[in-house]
Amino acid sequence: MALLGLLVFAPAASGAHHLVLIREVSPGTTANPTAEFVELQLTANNENQVANQAIVRLYNAAGTMTNSAMFTSNPPNPQSQRRMLAATATAGATPDLVLPTTDALGPAGTACFDSTLFGPLDCVTWGAATAPAGQSPSGSPATTVPDGSSLLRSMCAG
Repeated sequence: MALLGLLVFAPAASGAHHLVLIREVSPGTTANPTAEFVELQLTANNENQVANQAIVRLYNAAGTMTNSAMFTSNPPNPQSQRRMLAATATAGATPDLVLPTTDALGPAGTACFDSTLFGPLDCVTWGAATAPAGQSPSGSPATTVPDGSSLLRSMCAG
């Protein structure tokens, strides 16, 4: 008598967003210091599962948190390399996550992407900023962001 075996595969984990990276950060401008944004990039398919689990946190140069917001819905378009935008209302774009309108960043600071499921995931630090305690390592700080510019991070492998 032959035995028939069944293979059972577990479904993909809900809340997939652990492969999301910070792509770009704008600390606003001298003329509009509250026009801040953080652009996040999906590095794999279906990494947009962020609702009630993923948080963008902003820190000043001293490493003190100055702003944060949690995604309340999953942005559309879950394909790899798509982007999600967290921005203040004064940033001039329609964001996937609205950050409270406050002057949270400056020429030196840190932006982090965190998860209630996975913990700290990614941070970017620039200027003469102290990295926040308890966050993911951000490597060497990038240079100070000049007024009217944003920090664009390379997503190249290696």
